[in-house]
Amino acid sequence: MQRAAGEFYDGFMAAPMKQCPRCAEMVLAEAVACRFCGYDPAEIERAQRAEAVANDRWVTLLLIFVVIPAAVLAGWLLFLR
Repeated sequence: MQRAAGEFYDGFMAAPMKQCPRCAEMVLAEAVACRFCGYDPAEIERAQRAEAVANDRWVTLLLIFVVIPAAVLAGWLLFLR
C-alpha cells in the first residue's frame, strides 16, 4: 500500500501527521504535544500571553506612580506662581 505524504499506516487506518516545529519529527496531527521533545504550542502561547499581561502591568504602574504624580506636581507648581 502506498502512503500519502503526512499519513501514517497503522493496520487498516491512516492517521494524519504533522511535523513538530522544534524537533522535526512526525507526530499525529491531533497530538497536543510532541512525544519526542515535549514541545507544546499551547504552553508557548500561554507564556506569550502572560508576558503581554506583565508588560501591561508595568505600563499601568508607570502611569500611576510616575506620570500622574508628575502631572499633579506640575499643575500644583503652576498654580502657586
